[in-house]
Amino acid sequence: MLSDPDTEVLYCTAVALGHRRDPRAIPHLIKLAKHPCEDVRYGVVHGLLTYEDPIAISCLIDLSKDSDEDVRNWAIFGLGTQIETDTLEIRDALFDSLHDSNDEARGEALIGLAERGDRRVVEALLKEWDREFIGRLSIEAAEKIADPRLLGRLESFAETMDLDDDKTYQNQLNRAIKSCNNFYG
Repeated sequence: MLSDPDTEVLYCTAVALGHRRDPRAIPHLIKLAKHPCEDVRYGVVHGLLTYEDPIAISCLIDLSKDSDEDVRNWAIFGLGTQIETDTLEIRDALFDSLHDSNDEARGEALIGLAERGDRRVVEALLKEWDREFIGRLSIEAAEKIADPRLLGRLESFAETMDLDDDKTYQNQLNRAIKSCNNFYG
């Protein structure tokens, strides 16, 4: 089915193969990674999520630079939080993704760097927080990296943001503050 001329068939097949979790699909999915249709490339990303295979990871790194925002976002998500592999290439791809125009993609990159203990994420978070929108993913990344340099900004958010209607965000912020505060011992 991955050679069908219909792009909808290719998209659905790629996504379905991701659900089947059979690594024999990886080389066949990779052949579609440069397909001209963004829906097909989006399906490829879903087909490759969670594979620790170096070839699948390399393909996700390439797709993290795709021209389509959704393809990039999901590839960054896949690299950042759906695998445990930690290489310089993955970290650099995540770091490069911090310049993405999509808030969610940048947030996924921040979390991926924080989960890998990449200290570059601290300065990236401080820069991210200069934006008008302070995403929950950036707060989650702060919790994961647990760096005291973030504490002042996090405490400021707790004082100035109206989070009464968003308990999930409020709880995430409280956990991040505790995590960065516990760094001191």
